[in-house]
Amino acid sequence: RWCDMNDKVHKWSTESLEIPYQLVNSSGNIENHRYLPDFYVEMITNEQDKYERMVIELKPLKETIAPTQPTKQTQKILENYYYSVQSFKKNLFKWHFAKDWCEKRHMKFVIITEEDLKKRGIITNDFIKNFKKQRGK
Repeated sequence: RWCDMNDKVHKWSTESLEIPYQLVNSSGNIENHRYLPDFYVEMITNEQDKYERMVIELKPLKETIAPTQPTKQTQKILENYYYSVQSFKKNLFKWHFAKDWCEKRHMKFVIITEEDLKKRGIITNDFIKNFKKQRGK
């Protein structure tokens, strides 16, 4: 909706780009993957007929920060911690490949969190609470 309402947005799409990346699996083999960032946006700049091209990933703030090791160590807590660490590492790899891919194509790779959206007045705390409630979290 923000993109539709913003006069500076020339063009936008969701999950329209496919960025290849590689990960080493637990056996030490390289696996090919593809990453579909959330948005592609072209913003009008001050220069005539020039656009700033951006690839945007929306992520909860907690998923952009390395997980901290839990003090209490039950099996369930450790399983959740291990999953969080693996997800964070995978995201770092994806973002590294995405940044490199974008730079080669003269695009900017941007990660936006809910905190960024709140600072810009795009969403409110009430919006986040209602969204989490609707998703059952």
